[in-house]
Amino acid sequence: MRIKTKNRLEGWLAPLAKRTPIPPNLLTIFSVISMLAAGIQVFGNNFLPAALLVLLSGFLDMLDGSVAKAKGSSSRFGALLDRVADRASDIIILSSFILAGTVNPWLGMIVLGVTLLASYTAACLEAATKTRVGEALSWRAVRLVVIAAGLAVATVESASVFQPLFLVIGVISAYALAERLWQSHRVLR
Repeated sequence: MRIKTKNRLEGWLAPLAKRTPIPPNLLTIFSVISMLAAGIQVFGNNFLPAALLVLLSGFLDMLDGSVAKAKGSSSRFGALLDRVADRASDIIILSSFILAGTVNPWLGMIVLGVTLLASYTAACLEAATKTRVGEALSWRAVRLVVIAAGLAVATVESASVFQPLFLVIGVISAYALAERLWQSHRVLR
């Protein structure tokens, strides 16, 4: 089901990707910069701008791959840069909540750890199988939408929404980790 959704998104982005003059690796870097700006906004309790910047970062992250495919400029370095940028962005936004004191530090560190472990498991699965199977198991877009929604809700409610937000992100990340471990078990045994 996620693969069909991903194909639809790529189809929707294809016309824009063909007209985008910015190289895909630069879009990847802009994605990280957008997430850094979102983290700074979290520190300033500017939650709506932070939400919009998280969504912009996610959009740029989707667009970079579409541009690379549309222009025939896909590369192994670009794929690696994209994966590293995704992890950097995850660390930036989740750490900003922890360091700003909007969530319990123990909960924040556990969620950050499980999120990174899920990504690492996907990377290990790809390395072990010499395929891109980990890409099909991505939950990052869901996490980004949840984070952006939580930030938007915090603009009208209060920062008290971040504790439940982190619980939801933790559940999503734990599910992603379990799914990837199960997939690894099936593929590698």
